[in-house]
Amino acid sequence: MIRAEDTAETLRAALARATATAARAEGELKALRPEILLDTEDRAALRTLLRHTRRRSTTTRVYVLLERGRLHSVHATTAAAEAAAEAEGAPPDGWTSLAPGEASPRAADVPWRIQELPLGGVS
Repeated sequence: MIRAEDTAETLRAALARATATAARAEGELKALRPEILLDTEDRAALRTLLRHTRRRSTTTRVYVLLERGRLHSVHATTAAAEAAAEAEGAPPDGWTSLAPGEASPRAADVPWRIQELPLGGVS
């Protein structure tokens, strides 16, 4: 009888740990869902901006300012993108370029990044 009680107690403890782990995972999932939606909204907004720019401009490229991998703004020049980031607190001397062949760090690991995007369909 004591052995059965020990086994039951062990199973109860394992169930409690599994329940706590599942609750943590569910909380993390709830926290990540808005990020995914925001990323989707960012991509949709960027597509709209690019389409609008293609129709109204002879510009062949734009410069997208990303904050930790998320769309912050779109600019006509690198200087304008840098100024926008610096207005938000980016250090003015913090801009660097990757050496040829150097791997890019993960976007989320870089506080501010400027990405050049060509505009297709511009004659």
